[in-house]
Amino acid sequence: MAPTTTIETITITRPLKVIAFICGVIVVALMCMALASTDWLMAADWRQGLFVHCIEDDSVAPLPFNIQGSTRLLLDQGRR
Repeated sequence: MAPTTTIETITITRPLKVIAFICGVIVVALMCMALASTDWLMAADWRQGLFVHCIEDDSVAPLPFNIQGSTRLLLDQGRR
């Protein structure tokens, strides 16, 4: 009878790759939170994010960046 050989497979996880993957997941989560924030640019009566302008109800005209007063009610909903 011929001798038999058993082969074992060992999987080695590289710790630096695991740490890099965890850091990448954290970075993606933080970037999504930063993009969704409306606190990119803040002033006395208004603040601006990437997608929305939030304006106080009693803000003084003229508003920066030629923001129209008629859009105040729609844009102020982002603050609440």
